[in-house]
Amino acid sequence: MYPPGGSSVADGAKVVRLVYKGAKKLKATDQDWEAVKPTNLIESGKYDVVAASHKPRWISWDDTFVDELKTTLKAFSVFAIMPIWYMADGGTTTVLTNMAGSMTTNGLPNDLLSNFNPISTVVAIPIYNWVLYPGLRRRGINFSLIQRISCGYFIGAILNATAAIIQWQIYKTSPCGYQASDCTIGTGVSPLTAWLTIIPFWLQPLGGIMVSVSSYEIAYTMTPPRMKGSVIAIVFFSYAISQAIVEIASPAFKDPYLIWPFVAIGIANLFASFFNWYLFRGIEHRDNTDLHRMDLADDEVSKLEISKA
Repeated sequence: MYPPGGSSVADGAKVVRLVYKGAKKLKATDQDWEAVKPTNLIESGKYDVVAASHKPRWISWDDTFVDELKTTLKAFSVFAIMPIWYMADGGTTTVLTNMAGSMTTNGLPNDLLSNFNPISTVVAIPIYNWVLYPGLRRRGINFSLIQRISCGYFIGAILNATAAIIQWQIYKTSPCGYQASDCTIGTGVSPLTAWLTIIPFWLQPLGGIMVSVSSYEIAYTMTPPRMKGSVIAIVFFSYAISQAIVEIASPAFKDPYLIWPFVAIGIANLFASFFNWYLFRGIEHRDNTDLHRMDLADDEVSKLEISKA
């Protein structure tokens, strides 16, 4: 239990403003952060206080809060490119469902196939947690959170490449060619079986477990207690951003352009995979003493993804 201490968001805004006001440049140094700690602000002599042990009322944070905020902002930076993943994981679900409607279903409801997404989640999480991750650790391979997220982005590139190829083949085999969605010629559908769309639906959770669950774990383990709520809010805000982008781009999701949304999202995820690893590979440093804790954290945090499925 923590005593009420005001808004961490409001205090964080004050601290960040002071840091960058003192830095006078885009990137703040460790010295800039140290300078805004209350003890250093008071010792600087800039403020008229009775004694060094008394803070002005507007300084509502403590020295520890500055260190916590600095760590939290590092976690925030990981989530900055996460909307790219969320566009791959659910952003094109409607397009994939309509794609199945342009294929041979043999009476199968085309919207049934999207149910393989949660089925894949429930099947894959135990395999990841009890086979894949522990197996890598036993071989001395530390598959870190940042590496998992990068791998998840790469899976996002693969699933969208697969969907683009399937859509291309639909256009090639449909009686109406590149107007396959509303075709009325002959059977009106491509001879390709709609079961092919299971591939991207199944791949979405395989990447989502690595991206989403790892981001939850970063929010849970790498941020201080009073900042966890803010970090979780940023995680879900990044999902909202992805949905806004999809909504804006949705008028383009029509024939004959249905290949290109998959191509664009796939390329974006491929670049995100590289840049996520390149930019954030130093954000976490774990040694062998952390491995048991990671096993426990994986199991606990993955319950969030299972409940979501």
